[in-house]
Amino acid sequence: MRGEEIPLACRILRLADSFAALTANRPFREAYAQEVARQMISERAAIEFDPRVVQTFLELELPEQVQPASEAAIPINEGNEAKELFSSFMK
Repeated sequence: MRGEEIPLACRILRLADSFAALTANRPFREAYAQEVARQMISERAAIEFDPRVVQTFLELELPEQVQPASEAAIPINEGNEAKELFSSFMK
């Protein structure tokens, strides 16, 4: 698939995932500052990302510090709470 054939949700998630990857520490490099990551994404508009999605993303006001997913994650191994959380998927 190319361009508009790719569902909009997929194009949005692609950009969001890339931003999260750029702004997170990796074993091989430190996290980029949000402004640097935004510039890198902007430079790849119409090459790697949907330019309309990039434009909308760049118009968003982001918090100064985005909490890494590992710190924000809810533990799923806490007894019955986890079981109830996923019970609808386990039926």
